[in-house]
Formats: sequence, C-alpha cells, structure tokens
Amino acid sequence: MEDSGETPRPRNVLALDTCFESCSAAVGIDMGGPGERIVARFEPMATGQAERIMPMVAELIDEAQVDMGAIDLVAVTHGPGSFTGTRIGIAAAKGLAVGAGARLGALSSLNVIARQVALAQPRGGDLCIAVDMGREEIYAQVFDPEGVVARTPPELVSIRQIEQFAADFGARVVARGPHFPQNVAIPVNIQLPNAETLVVLVTQCRAKLLSGLPVYLRQPDAKPPRADLPRAGLSGKRG
Repeated sequence: MEDSGETPRPRNVLALDTCFESCSAAVGIDMGGPGERIVARFEPMATGQAERIMPMVAELIDEAQVDMGAIDLVAVTHGPGSFTGTRIGIAAAKGLAVGAGARLGALSSLNVIARQVALAQPRGGDLCIAVDMGREEIYAQVFDPEGVVARTPPELVSIRQIEQFAADFGARVVARGPHFPQNVAIPVNIQLPNAETLVVLVTQCRAKLLSGLPVYLRQPDAKPPRADLPRAGLSGKRG
C-alpha cells in the first residue's frame, strides 16, 4: 500500500537490498542538507546474504560515524526477486527499523534497476525493466523515463509476451537474462539493485514509498511435503 500524502525527506537513511544475486547496504547522512554523503557496500553473491547483511550494516554505521538511533528511515527493496533473498532483506530491515525507532519503507527492486538504467542510458521514453527468472518467466515493470515513477505494478510475464507487454505501455524493453537480444540488454554493472541507488531514490528523487510487505510473483521453488504423503523412513510399521 502506498504512503498517503507527500513522502518527507529524511535526513539519515539506511537502505538494504538482497533480492537477487547480491547483498548491498548504504547509509545516507544528512540527505538533502549541506553535508549530504553516502557510504555504501555492494557484494555479488548467489547465497549467504543472511549471514552478510547485518555485519555489512555494522561496518557502514561505523564508517559513517552515525548512531543507529539517528537513522530516520530504513528503506528496503521488497521484491520481486528470489523468495529467500526478498525475505532476508525485509526481515533485516524490520528488525533494524524497530531497534532504531525509525520509519520503515520499501520500493520495488525493479524500481532501483530502472533508476540505474535511466542514469546510464538516458534515451527518453518509458522503461520496461524485464528480469529473466527462468522457466520462461519474466519479472516486468514499467517506469517513467527517469526510472522514478512506476507506471505499473511488478508483474510476472511470459517471455513470449514481454514485447507486447511493453508495447501496451509504449515502453522500451531493457532486460537482464540470456533470452534477450543484445540490443536490449542491461549493462552488467547495473543489472542488480544497489542500495546506494535506493538511498537516492527515497530522498533526492522523492520516490513514493510502499509498505514493507514482500512482493512474491511466483511460488517458492522449495515446498514442504504434502501432509497426506508418508515421510521417508516412516512406514507406520514397528520393527
């Protein structure tokens, strides 16, 4: 659910992202003020975000020389992304926000990528960010040319439908994944959301913050066993 009214410009912001194959965090100090600065970490990793995110935050808080109690806003990407990665980021952000007595807000992971694309490829026209998640399924969302305002919610689209999906909104496809032509590929260095971009989006760009509820567009790959099936090694017979 979107915030009502104008999003206030916070002075100190902590931002997190663990939605895809990376772990990143950033602290924005005095954002909007004369001493505005950002310290950030970004580390590519397929797994291990749960073990890394809190030590990363501690490193940044120490480097920024700010107390957690001075953080006004904890921002997090709430998906779409991997099921586990999305949960890790949101759980960490909620815990940090409660501990700091700070506001919690979220943005789409695709919103962060869109902003990065807009800065790197300022060609004009709306952007359809498309991320190949396998099984011929694409996470897609359309944004304004600046990569700030979402024109659509994030959606799960078949790879066969992505061109028509973008065309329906008059947007150009900017994509990540092996099944897209090279001319629409997102540059490698901006394919993954970076928490430093998230800090800028929620302060300088005044992007509309959303709730911290996770955005899951498809079911997790790992599912619990059905209750009506016997478990391995439990035949119901006594030896």
